[in-house]
Amino acid sequence: MISLTGTDLLMVAQWLSPSSPTGGFSFSQGLEAAVSDGLDVSGLEDWIDGMLRFGSGRTDAILMASAARGEEVDDLALALAGSAGRRRELTETGAALQLLLRDSFALETAATAYPVVLGEAVRVRGLPVEPVAALYLQATVTALVHAGQRLLPLGQSRAQAMIHALGAVCCEIAEEAARSDIEEIGMATFSADIAAMRQAELPVRLFRS
Repeated sequence: MISLTGTDLLMVAQWLSPSSPTGGFSFSQGLEAAVSDGLDVSGLEDWIDGMLRFGSGRTDAILMASAARGEEVDDLALALAGSAGRRRELTETGAALQLLLRDSFALETAATAYPVVLGEAVRVRGLPVEPVAALYLQATVTALVHAGQRLLPLGQSRAQAMIHALGAVCCEIAEEAARSDIEEIGMATFSADIAAMRQAELPVRLFRS
């Protein structure tokens, strides 16, 4: 893996930080509906692992890597959204990231979907794809675990252990994504996709997806 060091490392960490004003904390990618259907703490790590390996995690990492190579994948990213909530998540967080990059880092991007905006920023700054993809996936894991803490009896220590345990998966997928092209995208998280569709029908919701 080509390393990401110094101020570039800190810059990317800032882009992907939970404190970054992209609004990612308000989305759960269907996790809330899955919990409503019976998912408990014991199944949360496997649920997130599946999202990383076979769902939005791997797909978004490949889209980001493709955008970093200068490929036009924004329309594809939106077409791959499995629900209205997921599409809204991609576009609203993407627009917020675009504003952040422009106003705070003087980086101009043109894409709509969040991972594609990130990929364009990686290309403009000449950053290595693999470590950025790993950090992006870890940020996704962190957001989902934090969503799990709001929905389930999941304490801080166990939550941090879960994020740490999934770190190896993040690195594995980031390495694969950095050398993959869009034709290698494939998703098979049917239960999670259905949960994301059902999210909008919940009578009371904490999250927007």
